[in-house]
Amino acid sequence: MAMDFKEKFPGREPADIYLIRHTSEKTSIASISVDYLKRLILPTNVIVADPSGMIVPYEGGYAILALLQKDWTNEKTLAKAVLDKMVELQNTDGSWYQQYYPYKHFGKYEDRKVDSGTATGSVSLDSGEKAVGSYSVKHSTTTADYYGCAVFTLNAGKEINCNTYPSLTFQVMEESGFSGAVTMQLEDSAGMIVRQEFRISNNKKWHLQTFMAGRKHSDQWTHSLFNTQPFDWTKVKKLSFFCHFSGTGSFWVDNLFFGKCRWSGVAEDTSSQSRHGLRELAIVDETLVSDDACAKVADAELKYRKDPAEFLRVTVLGNPQIKPGETIRVVSPNENIDADYRLQAVDHYMDDEGEFESHLTLIAEPPRVATILAETRGEMDVLRRGTAYRKLGR
Repeated sequence: MAMDFKEKFPGREPADIYLIRHTSEKTSIASISVDYLKRLILPTNVIVADPSGMIVPYEGGYAILALLQKDWTNEKTLAKAVLDKMVELQNTDGSWYQQYYPYKHFGKYEDRKVDSGTATGSVSLDSGEKAVGSYSVKHSTTTADYYGCAVFTLNAGKEINCNTYPSLTFQVMEESGFSGAVTMQLEDSAGMIVRQEFRISNNKKWHLQTFMAGRKHSDQWTHSLFNTQPFDWTKVKKLSFFCHFSGTGSFWVDNLFFGKCRWSGVAEDTSSQSRHGLRELAIVDETLVSDDACAKVADAELKYRKDPAEFLRVTVLGNPQIKPGETIRVVSPNENIDADYRLQAVDHYMDDEGEFESHLTLIAEPPRVATILAETRGEMDVLRRGTAYRKLGR
């Protein structure tokens, strides 16, 4: 469709890129550098997805839109050359292949096709085809198209924190009309996008998929070229499934959930941070089974490091009954000491005159172990009463 650049397009591709004129989804395109965009254009007038990546037609098209939006006066010639090259790559049916090699005579990467199709179809609950529970989510396309798209949007305040729930699991099933190529896409509350691409058999059987998400696994995802800020893994707002084919048919999604939640607890001393700066210590303890237990361990560790142990070494009349681990009250007005100390070590000696002496090493430390043991006993009492799940919350 030939249109003047300043005219509004009648629609847009509901896929990876949401950068298009006259929409409200991503209006702050000024943060995309012109120099960076032009580095993506090779001397052969093709656009790659990143400086060392493949040719991806639908991302390249939006890159040209961004380039013209930012410098319509000076970049017309370059934009025309790129668009002419995209026409050369276009198939006779109006589509493009998903990816092309940038240095191999622009050969296609695989047989998967994309175009600016409408992703028509309808979404419904299906009790006949389900992996678990009573229903699955069914997407049906009755008008010939190039892909079907099912979008799951979470309500405000219910966004997923993938740092807390880092595992995404779901099952997908396709009819034989699909190609088996699936794109699963996450979108955060600011519209930034990451995606995974995978293949399944189009044999109308359920295929289980699990992907690790969150900040620690961010490099395992493909980040959209047009993200204007880092993806926010703490506020995942949308999940989209794109199943590719050329025709009509249905696909299903079921058993979708985020899991592998980690219990956690944090303790901090803001006054110490202001004096000495922020230093973090991560403790991993697989025996802790609640956020409350983790918080108590963190608090005990903070107290231990904030007020380090105080040692005393004293010599007393020999007593073979003194054993390490005992608690001894030490009172010394001259040293301003009046506290309980734990006996860390004891050595018994006979001096040159035959007198029996005990050399004691005492330590005064925060009752970290005692705190943990006390809380563990409390948890065990709850288990004995049969109310562990209410207490632990999971």
